Amino acid sequence: MSTEPAPAKPTRKRAARKPQTNVTRFLRAMDIRANDVELFRTALTHRSAAGERWREQIDGPSTTSNERLEFYGDAVLGAVVAEYLYHRFPDATEGILTRRRSALVRAEQLTAWARELKLESYLYMAQSERIAEGGKDRLLAGAFEAIVGAIVIDQGVDYVIQWIHDLLDRDAERVLAGVKFANPKGQLQELTQNRHQSAPTYHTISMEGPAHQRTFEVEVRFNDVPLATGTGSSKRAAEEHAANQALELVRAKPRMLDAMVSASSDEGVGE
Repeated sequence: MSTEPAPAKPTRKRAARKPQTNVTRFLRAMDIRANDVELFRTALTHRSAAGERWREQIDGPSTTSNERLEFYGDAVLGAVVAEYLYHRFPDATEGILTRRRSALVRAEQLTAWARELKLESYLYMAQSERIAEGGKDRLLAGAFEAIVGAIVIDQGVDYVIQWIHDLLDRDAERVLAGVKFANPKGQLQELTQNRHQSAPTYHTISMEGPAHQRTFEVEVRFNDVPLATGTGSSKRAAEEHAANQALELVRAKPRMLDAMVSASSDEGVGE
């Protein structure tokens, strides 16, 4: 009988785990098997970090910002929400549907969804943007729109529709409960269109302060006549403030819009 020891079994080397990055952590949290990981890297890249050297060698932002994806995602989100409301409220008028859509895609709601996804912890952005509170909500809302754009390109239309519908099924009723008070721009537009079949316009008068902490001043006009001005940390916030001011003015002087239209007509006749 041989007393030689049995040969040792070769040890199997464990495959080294791939280092995690902002993108891979985000995709894992979202349970998305991305076809194009770099597309989501772009969606998570704020313009303040695009092309910059990152603090970790294994990770870093895209060379381009997420602004194009934000543009695309904004359009997709608006269309999906419009379709959702059209089918959910078959008896609602165009004005009511417009007001409800505005409430569901306004910056405050997109920011709430972005915070729920913890988007800020995955974003590539300059440290100054993380510190500044002034424009952070708008930054997060834009990032959410960019993610919508990336998802529809990478995962397809059906996927993004279902994802957005899940959010709406859960949150729409609560958000729309306050729509009457939440959308001054929509209220002003509905008022002017119902009375004079014309919508107000918004014009940026000034923009002051550094990029991460700007203050915008916007003027709202009806029939090309100034109605009111408003200020805010984003164009949207300034426009809403201006619309609020205009609503207070028009409600205090109910015949004001009629007089503006009449004056414009008289000028046209005299020319």
